[in-house]
Amino acid sequence: MNPRELLDAVAALLWPLAERAVTDAADPLGLSGLGEDPTAPSELRGRLLEPVGAVPGERGGLMALLRSVVGDLGTGSALRLHGWRRADGRRGLALVARDGDACAAVAVVPGGPQLDVVVSGRPHLTHESGPWRLEVLGDSGAWDLTVVPGAPPTVRTPEASGSLTVRLTRADPVRLGPPGVAVDEIGAELAVDVATATPLLRVGLRGFSVTVVPDELFGLLGPLVSAPSGMEILADRAGGLRFAATGTTGLQLRRAAGGAHARGGGGEAARAAPGVSVLQQGVELRLAGQDLVLGVRVSVEVRPPGLPLRAGVARIGLDLPIALAGDRVGPLPDRGALAGPDGVDVDLDVGPVSGGGSLRRIEPGVYGGVLDLDLAALSVKAIGRLRPPSGNAPLSFLLLLSASFPAPGVQVGLGFAVDAVGGIVGIGHRADADTLRRMVADGHADRVLFPDDPARRAAEILDALGAAFPEARGRFVVGPMLRITWSGGIVSLAAAVVLDLPSPPQFLLLGRMLAALPHAEAPIVHLQAELYGRVDPGAPSVELLVSLTGSWIAGVPVSGEIYLLFRGAGGSGGGDFVLSAGGFHPRYVRPPGVPELRRLRLALGSGLGLRAEAYLAVTSNAVMFGGQVRLEATIAGCGVEGWLGLDALFVWDPVFSFSVRVVAGVAVKAFGRRLAGVALDFTLEGPAPWHAFGTGSVSVLFDDVSLDFDVSWGAAPAVTPAVDPELPAIRLGEAFARREAWSARPPARDRTGLWLAADAEAQVADGALIHPDSVLCARQSVLPMDITFDRFQRMPVAPQRWRPTSATLGRTPDENLDPVRDRFVQAEFFTMTEDERLGGEAFREFVSGLEVAADTSGSALAEPRRAADGYETGYRPERPVHLSENQASLLAEAFARRWDAAERVERWRRAETLVRFA
Repeated sequence: MNPRELLDAVAALLWPLAERAVTDAADPLGLSGLGEDPTAPSELRGRLLEPVGAVPGERGGLMALLRSVVGDLGTGSALRLHGWRRADGRRGLALVARDGDACAAVAVVPGGPQLDVVVSGRPHLTHESGPWRLEVLGDSGAWDLTVVPGAPPTVRTPEASGSLTVRLTRADPVRLGPPGVAVDEIGAELAVDVATATPLLRVGLRGFSVTVVPDELFGLLGPLVSAPSGMEILADRAGGLRFAATGTTGLQLRRAAGGAHARGGGGEAARAAPGVSVLQQGVELRLAGQDLVLGVRVSVEVRPPGLPLRAGVARIGLDLPIALAGDRVGPLPDRGALAGPDGVDVDLDVGPVSGGGSLRRIEPGVYGGVLDLDLAALSVKAIGRLRPPSGNAPLSFLLLLSASFPAPGVQVGLGFAVDAVGGIVGIGHRADADTLRRMVADGHADRVLFPDDPARRAAEILDALGAAFPEARGRFVVGPMLRITWSGGIVSLAAAVVLDLPSPPQFLLLGRMLAALPHAEAPIVHLQAELYGRVDPGAPSVELLVSLTGSWIAGVPVSGEIYLLFRGAGGSGGGDFVLSAGGFHPRYVRPPGVPELRRLRLALGSGLGLRAEAYLAVTSNAVMFGGQVRLEATIAGCGVEGWLGLDALFVWDPVFSFSVRVVAGVAVKAFGRRLAGVALDFTLEGPAPWHAFGTGSVSVLFDDVSLDFDVSWGAAPAVTPAVDPELPAIRLGEAFARREAWSARPPARDRTGLWLAADAEAQVADGALIHPDSVLCARQSVLPMDITFDRFQRMPVAPQRWRPTSATLGRTPDENLDPVRDRFVQAEFFTMTEDERLGGEAFREFVSGLEVAADTSGSALAEPRRAADGYETGYRPERPVHLSENQASLLAEAFARRWDAAERVERWRRAETLVRFA
């Protein structure tokens, strides 16, 4: 909130506060019965009414605040509270300062409200009440000013000039806390210049300090912050509510010289303990509800003498509310609250144990922490996010923990060693598969898998964890992690298996492989492969992505992605199979959920700009491959460039077709401009019919010659014989007539009240009868139902739609049918474009049959009988263990003398069973 917005918001609270104060005091003061003040100056006659007895403060609010500052203003005081009457008859209250014939009045009238400021003469008045001192200074002439909400002040005496200054000071120190604030002197000044009609309010705090630690720690840390002398807060219509030093609602404070901190308002000084440093301190103004809040923040560093410890506290402070509404108006020290800290850092170095950690508020209500400890025999790293429970929001936390072993790790044989172990645990979090896949594709899996230097990368890692594992009520994430190395670190493999539970469950695999050959310290080959895998039982689907981002061979960058997807039938989707190394054909439309893949790419630099890229993909109904080689050998923009590319696509479903495109060219360049070149772009499609098209061009200096061609030959596909229009109905009837199309799902034993006789059970088992409470299912695979199709057995037919409407079992037709769904090949039943056949799902689920409950109304059931379902509860006492004489003697002998292991085993083998239950 900027200064002007803050002032507008504060004014919007103060105007109703002033109106309520006058309205509440009207009856107790007898405002309606006050007459005119006969001693009023001429400028105030007709408006200034008789003085009231005292300032009422019993109802709290603004009047209570006024009374605490100026007293009750009884008889004999030069500063009195009077009645006030406007020309329209409305009455209010006015605070009037009189110095002989000079007078100054500030009046508030309800019904708007409206503020009147009237000055007559040059009043000079001083009023003291307790620790407060009030001064009223008027300068020159008589003038009248009116202020209403939302409008600039109006001068009722435009020819007049002069000013009015009201100063309020408190010289006695104010001490609140600790924790709390202390101020040596408070000063406020309201200046009104009638020529400009611009009231200006100044509030100064001298010797301001705040204690943000409890009293018992005051001797160690001190109050931690003290403001410079003359800190001022300004408020006017032009600049808003702001600090004078900055012109904004925030102020950075200077440290006290020599690290000294004011202990209180009386000037008593207390120096911070040795090793305590104030790093940053500041004050801010903001609005919180109906309170203007003065917030103080401080960041400190503590290094206790003689201890190998450093601790830092970031932005700890105190919020002091100033109430602008309600029964309590003004500063409310009892409602002051400690704020923060936003972060805590700790570093420790004790011989074999060293490291540190930090905890910071990373967003409102969420804390993030990092721990990095070296325990000589083990290195422990932990990174976590925590949201404490608040209101209806439950606790949620996410923890990434790892423990690394010093080189060469824990040897497990054949040159392999366990280098690190760890895991991830999240309560109230879920795994975001898309974010994790993008993280792997961008080469950032190390933000989750054993991140290096977590203290320095804390913000980066915490942001990545929050995005990859967002909050989700009622879910939890758990995943073990392992990192192994081979041959002293030449090859390193890190993997994590992440389970996202409970429902719907998903299983994620994250991996990262690093290979540095021939040696990890001076590699010639550096391969970095990051793996993302996902198993979703609900689809069902299996997905794998491998990214080579960050790899190179002898300084030559190598990159690309490999992808595998197997998706079966589930939900409303069909099945898909995708295997791709380097992406897809440019004309191929990727199936839903398949990401765009980077080409397998190899790039040579150092003057020889050789770049090669390739791809190969196999899907449910297509095979595609291609690549491009580009050479650019130039020096200072002069040289030769050439390119050769191939894109091939073969489709075999629903009919075989292919498309092959070849592009090639060579050009000579001078100073970045092409002097001569030859290029060819050729495409061949087929086989029924064959279609060749493309363009060739030759350019020399400023002349370009191009040749476009488009040739077709061969016969179109033979006209398929017309399909018998009754064939779909015939095949559908035959399918439902088969015995294997029908099945019954018997009820569970605890879901039915019927018990069948033995012969009935046998017939149900043979399929001759069905259980009366079972569900009968009929399904077929000839054609999809409840959807319009225009192809049958890969031949065009008249558009038609088959839908089951009713089924009769027994005597009553049943129209409440539950559909049964199965997978169908789309291209066999629907006319599809080439792009739809290439990029669409090969299989989709459609209605294939129905389920219906059996109707027993017409069934011939035997006479029902009541079954005896009573039972008795019996108790079988435990029977003692009996030992035979031979067993007892053997047992006693075994404990009487010492036997070696082999002899004891042989004797027990020959013995009979030791324990027998009689």
